[in-house]
Amino acid sequence: MSAEAPHRLPYNPTVLRWAREFAELTVHEAAKKAGTSPENVEAWEEGEGIPTVRQGRLLAKAYDRAFLEFFRKTLPPVTETELVPDFRLHRHVPKPEEHRELKKVQRWAEGMRNSALDLYETLGDAPPSFPSELFATLTSNPEVVAKNTREIAGFDLNQQINLPSSELGLLPKRIRSVIEGLGILVFRHPALNKFGSRGVCLFKQPLPVVIFSSTNAVAVRPTSSRCQRRACRRTVS
Repeated sequence: MSAEAPHRLPYNPTVLRWAREFAELTVHEAAKKAGTSPENVEAWEEGEGIPTVRQGRLLAKAYDRAFLEFFRKTLPPVTETELVPDFRLHRHVPKPEEHRELKKVQRWAEGMRNSALDLYETLGDAPPSFPSELFATLTSNPEVVAKNTREIAGFDLNQQINLPSSELGLLPKRIRSVIEGLGILVFRHPALNKFGSRGVCLFKQPLPVVIFSSTNAVAVRPTSSRCQRRACRRTVS
């Protein structure tokens, strides 16, 4: 009696191709991630052969998708991420262009925000509201906005400047706590460093998001108050 043929996993080749293109990876890059040849990746996307479970999981990791998505009969209902224009850059650094790694960071932050909103809903609590007094435009006086922000946040500039040296190391954590107290989610992501970005602001109500780079985490000089001032402003056209 012959052995029964192994069950063929129902990969959807259209989803495999979509996931790679959505991640903005070339066939050669995907093949390298999966430890196979570009010819095999192309064949999988044409429905001629399938990846092993291990190769499928490696592709899912490379594409930042769930492994089970590859078995969907239709494409996932996902919209393309458009990079926000509100970047905080180091001096002389050009504005980041569309880049898959930046989009990945933004999708991650948006996912964290959605998870936080789901948690508030599960607990039956209302998420905090961003103070309407902090809304500003590009024509607003930055000094007035900064002063107003500090007053509402209860974080006096003189109090920050006069911190004893023994407490300077705690300043970034304190600034972060103050910003979070205004109803803003604050996350750190080291991927921003390679683009020369100090941070990104995703303004959505409720729970707007500020993402900062790891290098900004060690800024303990009094001038780091500018990070707080800028993070708490909403830029509108």
